[in-house]
Amino acid sequence: MAGPLAPKLALARAVGAVSRLRGGGASSAPGKVLMRLHPDAIGEFDVVVCGSLLLHLRDPLRALAAVRSVCRGRLLCSNQIDIGRTLTHPRSPLFRLDGTSGETQWWIPNAAGHRQMVRSAGFAIERRSAPYPLPFGPAHPRPSRRPRGLGHTIAQLAVTRGEGVPHVAVLARAT
Repeated sequence: MAGPLAPKLALARAVGAVSRLRGGGASSAPGKVLMRLHPDAIGEFDVVVCGSLLLHLRDPLRALAAVRSVCRGRLLCSNQIDIGRTLTHPRSPLFRLDGTSGETQWWIPNAAGHRQMVRSAGFAIERRSAPYPLPFGPAHPRPSRRPRGLGHTIAQLAVTRGEGVPHVAVLARAT
């Protein structure tokens, strides 16, 4: 169906499909839903947006491959980055693995690592952002003002030009 209602109908169809994947609205971890994405279940999309999600998934590459299976156009993907590894290794894809601290963060890449994940899932990067801060939420621990944490805070402020969780974004085309 073409016309002004087409985007709303496509969104409603996608929301309904995701609800079915989640078991009719029962709560489910985002990663489990992502892993079950399939074009036969929810169709294909011209634009897919993935924001600050990958670090919370145990297998972000598998999730990106599932996203690629339903994306026929562009992916806008933002993710938290490790600012220290971004500064010290700007061209080498590196990741910090957590998974045990209780912070619900598994993989935190540097900026090069974020780009490599997107490319490995079958996307060609068209544009990329400079690092930028997302403001801290109410539950987020504030950066340390003690000498030990001060260097990290100063580096982040210099690179992202603000306080918050450091992120980067890419706009990529499905290949």
